Amino acid sequence: MLTLMPTLAVTLAPTLAPTLAPNRRTPVLQFFDTSHDTHQLSIGPQNAWTSPADRRKQTADGSRQKRYTSVMRSPFPGMDPYLEEFWPSVHNTLLAYVKEELNTQLLPEDLRADMTERVAIGAPSEPPASTRFPDIFVAELQQSPASSDTASVALLEQVNAQADRDEALEFTYLGGPVRTWNIQITDRTGAKVITVIELLSPSNKLVGRDRDDYLTKRNELIEGEVNIVEIDLVRRGRRPDDRLDPSLAQAKVVAPYLISIRPAGRQDVYRIYPVQLNKPIPTITLPLRKTDPIVRLKLQPLMDRVVATGRYPTRYDRPLDPPLSDVDTQYARQLLAKA
Repeated sequence: MLTLMPTLAVTLAPTLAPTLAPNRRTPVLQFFDTSHDTHQLSIGPQNAWTSPADRRKQTADGSRQKRYTSVMRSPFPGMDPYLEEFWPSVHNTLLAYVKEELNTQLLPEDLRADMTERVAIGAPSEPPASTRFPDIFVAELQQSPASSDTASVALLEQVNAQADRDEALEFTYLGGPVRTWNIQITDRTGAKVITVIELLSPSNKLVGRDRDDYLTKRNELIEGEVNIVEIDLVRRGRRPDDRLDPSLAQAKVVAPYLISIRPAGRQDVYRIYPVQLNKPIPTITLPLRKTDPIVRLKLQPLMDRVVATGRYPTRYDRPLDPPLSDVDTQYARQLLAKA
C-alpha cells in the first residue's frame, strides 16, 4: 500500500499496471502531497519587474504590501467546482496571473513567460449544455441545392416560416474555431522553448478534433524535449494521457483534479499533484533548465485573485454537471451549509 507523505516523492515501478498493451510503457509516477504556505490575498496589478536580488530583499524587509482587498471569496479552500461553469474566463484570467507571477517574481532574468494561442477548427463531439466555449460558431449563408447533405445543416428555428421549400435558406455548420491559450517559458529571444504550462479546458479532454490537435502538439513537445505542465481543473472528459489511470488506481489516488508534470527527456516519468476539494491547490515545482534554481509556483493565491476580480455569479444551490463523487458531495454540502 502506498502512503502519501508531505513533500515526499514516491516512484511507482512499471509493473503496477500490467493491463497495458505490451508496446506501451507504463509511466513512473512521483506523487506529491505538498504542505501549503499561508498567504494573503493580493488583487490587482503587481509591482514592476525587479531582479531576483531585489525580490529577495523586498520579501525580507516586508516592502511588498497587499495592494487590494476583496470581498469576493470562494467558500472552498482550494479549487471551487462551481467555477467550471465559467471556465473560459477562469482559464484565461488564471493564465494571465500565472504569466505575471512568473515574469515579475519567479523566473531567472534570462527567461520569460508568454501566453500563446492555439486554434482548432471543430467542436467536441460531446459538448455538455453547461460548458461555455469562448467563441461563436460560424454559419455560412448559402442557397439550398436540390439535394442537401442534412448532416452538414444546422437547423435554425423559424428562419423563414413563409418561404417556399425551393427558396429555403441553408445554414451550413462550419464548426467554430476553439481558441485555447497556454504559457510558454522561453529564453529572452523566444528561440528556445523550455517549459509549456497547459491549463486544460473541456475541449482538450472531450473526444473531437481539438483534443486530437492538442495530443499531436503535446507529442511534438515531448519529442522536442520540452517540459510539460498540465493543470487539470475541469472534471469532464478524459485526461490527455490515459496511461496514468491504471497507476493512479493502483496507488489509490482519488482526486477530482490533477496536476501532472512531465520533465523534458524523461518520457516515462510524471510528477503528480492530486488536487482535493478540502485542500488548497498545491504549490508546484516548475521544471526549467537543469542549471536553474528551484521555482515554486503558488497556484492558490492566483486562483483567489481570479475569484476576487471575476465576480462570477456563482449559484451554489445548482446541481453540478458532472456531479461530484459521493465523498466530495458530502463535503461540499457540509461546507456550503456553514458558509
